[in-house]
Amino acid sequence: MDTCKVLPFRNSVLFFDDSPSLNESVDHKHVEAQVTWYVPSTEGARWAVSATVIIPPWTPHRRGRTATCASLVLQLSPALLQSTAAELLGTPNIELLGGATADPRLAQLGTSVAEEIQHAWCESLFLEAITQVVAGHLVRGHSRARPRRHAAQEGRLSSRQLSDLRELVESRLESPPSLSEMAGVLQLSPVRFVQLLKRSTRLGPHGYVTERRISRARQLLEHSELSLVEMALALGFSSQSHFTAMFHRKVGLTPAVYRRLLGPRL
Repeated sequence: MDTCKVLPFRNSVLFFDDSPSLNESVDHKHVEAQVTWYVPSTEGARWAVSATVIIPPWTPHRRGRTATCASLVLQLSPALLQSTAAELLGTPNIELLGGATADPRLAQLGTSVAEEIQHAWCESLFLEAITQVVAGHLVRGHSRARPRRHAAQEGRLSSRQLSDLRELVESRLESPPSLSEMAGVLQLSPVRFVQLLKRSTRLGPHGYVTERRISRARQLLEHSELSLVEMALALGFSSQSHFTAMFHRKVGLTPAVYRRLLGPRL
């Protein structure tokens, strides 16, 4: 088959990789949780899942197929998992349990996705519904709730503060606000702001700005006709090569490959 494709949804992204030429990759990690299903890639083989791996957020891993199997990858946004956990468990504060799993229900869901994409690689209500089902199954069967403490005890930024910070940074990606400006909008000292930001996002100020740039880059690659040079400048990267290197480090694909794999939008 020798293909690699990307299909974005509102709160998730689906990847299919059966391309040995794109299999060389380095360890990378991302904020999204991930389920990887492996399906036989031999001609005429039934697309039944042979192995399933759960990868929690920020867990280093490599992308790509194995010698005999293609990989089908579903990345789930933090917002989707948190809202699902809040609904099912009464708290959004969960820890996803990673590793290989023989969970038959999760394998069945992967097989359903594999069978669906054989007919058409495009957005569908079925695939979007499957995403919700997978999120619910991970929360119920492959996570544990963390004891929820008061925000003051945790020493974290509140939801309102995170929202205000995100709004500020995303409005100025081309020329990001200074550390003092970011701290000031939250009415914190720079030192206290850095402490709380790291506890809340596991990122420092520069890392946070980079994450917001990469998130916006994904949106632009999916929905705009900007060239990569124009996109790099609009996002505040010093050059296209800087943009390409940072995007590859965070996503595991270069911007050009990511855009190409999206294919024509219907």
